[in-house]
Amino acid sequence: MTVSNKVAKACIQTQSDNLLFSLYNRIVTTLVLMIYARTFYLHPVTLLLAAAFAFVSVVCSVMHILAYKNGPMSLTTLISSGGSLIISSLAGILFFGESVTPVQVAGIILILLVIYLLSDVKQGGSGNIQPLWIPVIILAAVLNGGQGIIQKLQGATPYTDEKPVFLLYTFLIGVFLIAIWLWLNMNTGKKEPVTLEKPSVLIGPAVISGICIAVVNVINLKLAIEVPAPIFFPLYCGGSIIFSTLVSSLVFKEKLTTKQKISFVIGFVAIFMVANIIG
Repeated sequence: MTVSNKVAKACIQTQSDNLLFSLYNRIVTTLVLMIYARTFYLHPVTLLLAAAFAFVSVVCSVMHILAYKNGPMSLTTLISSGGSLIISSLAGILFFGESVTPVQVAGIILILLVIYLLSDVKQGGSGNIQPLWIPVIILAAVLNGGQGIIQKLQGATPYTDEKPVFLLYTFLIGVFLIAIWLWLNMNTGKKEPVTLEKPSVLIGPAVISGICIAVVNVINLKLAIEVPAPIFFPLYCGGSIIFSTLVSSLVFKEKLTTKQKISFVIGFVAIFMVANIIG
């Protein structure tokens, strides 16, 4: 998925291009989930949670785009990932009666440190922050964490067996929301067009990415429901950043700094601690 996104981003110039790629992604993911779910029937409670998840996911994407436009990427990544990790973990402890060991707490703290180090936050880098950035990034972090809470809620209902169709409707509704967003972006305000001469160049990467997104979401939802939030979300957030950075280094030959190499070592130790392999 990281590879296909890198390939696509090499072609993407505008927000409309990015939205078109997201639309292709979600269409492919929806088709894969149709095969996986094998039904369109679901209880109204599951449909309501799916709609909420889709809405939160799309709005979160909007907030991230605005945050990247109005502030430094490093701080945006740090606050979004770290904030959502903390919110999801605390929700698991406070509302779902989940618990963690002291070793796992130490591992979570180390993962937050790894996110900080890999975000490459530089001293004095706040000069590019616009006033809009602060409320937007806070909302992005809250919505990011909210996605995890909705997943836990779905698992807490009597309709937890509807996980496949929950995901199907989540992405099906997301397709319509992204399509509306793309249309508005192209026809209102600055009327930003799709700049690609051949939008079809995004189809290949979108197919690969869409299939991967479907598989990852099926696994994530199962784990988010069955594994305590204070364990799952640190592993997911920390592991995603570590893996993405590693792929960028191995596949795209991006040079790692000494700080990033140290972060990998700390990250793997932290993951073992949170997963209860150490301690």
